Amino acid sequence: MKKNLKLRQAEILRYLMTSSQPLDIAFFKEKISRGERTIRYDLQELKEICSEYGVEIRYLTKRGYYIPASQKP
Repeated sequence: MKKNLKLRQAEILRYLMTSSQPLDIAFFKEKISRGERTIRYDLQELKEICSEYGVEIRYLTKRGYYIPASQKP
């Protein structure tokens, strides 16, 4: 099932695609001015959407979320 990205989800995805290091929730809270709960919800939806395209959003304990370099263009 294909879903449309919300603007803030697109922003989160852009940060994940361009970052060379894992990004934590605090980073996203500062950049997109939303609460932790909203960001976690958006990340969960993004994981589902991206998996349909063969892109995996991973979580590294105590470091943050990232997309493996091998999956970035």
